[in-house]
Amino acid sequence: MYTDTSALQERARLVLGLLFFELKDYQRSIKYLKKVAPNSAANSKALLGLAWGYIKLKQYQNVVPPLEILLKKYPHSEYIPEVYLLLGQAHLKLHLYDKSIYYFNKIVERFPKSKKNELIIRRIAENIDREQKQIKNIQINLLMIETRLLNSIQLTGSKKYVPKFMLNEKNKLEKRRRILLRQIVSEREDYQNLLTQIQQLKLVYERRNKDWRSYAEYGISRALYLKEQEH
Repeated sequence: MYTDTSALQERARLVLGLLFFELKDYQRSIKYLKKVAPNSAANSKALLGLAWGYIKLKQYQNVVPPLEILLKKYPHSEYIPEVYLLLGQAHLKLHLYDKSIYYFNKIVERFPKSKKNELIIRRIAENIDREQKQIKNIQINLLMIETRLLNSIQLTGSKKYVPKFMLNEKNKLEKRRRILLRQIVSEREDYQNLLTQIQQLKLVYERRNKDWRSYAEYGISRALYLKEQEH
């Protein structure tokens, strides 16, 4: 019970922090995101949110620490490209051009140019969309069958005038229909869970499919230009 309450509190802090960020109240956003516990499941999102808050406030020296923690604690996080991008931008604003180039290069290394990779990514996206449509169609069909079953279960007329053998058969049929109905409801729930998982996969894909390499290459060009201007 304590664990559930604690997790709920951490989640509430994260949500409040992100909400104030969307409202452009970056100081209050940072205040709540800082309260998210280091061992919380929401920690990685909170660290990334903190960095964005400091970016918006142009407090570039404060951007680096939460991102370095995120890199160290969650080296395989889906947010890593975004982390490198923010670190590159922050160091660029701090006139630490070599460091900025170092982080932008991390993105370039992570996303090599390849037509084959682009084709694979496109196919994955198409497959995700196809699966999503199929599951939605299955859900609609199950819902229609469920409705028909519900409509057909009701016994019409008085039992007094129905022959006993017909009544027994009708009762058996009703029982089988109710069992089938429960199975359909269960299947619909399973498909809904699957649809949710596919939606999450789609979000991950969209995040990974951002043109990180182009952002990084622009950042490198900008850092090299500014470095040249200062010498």
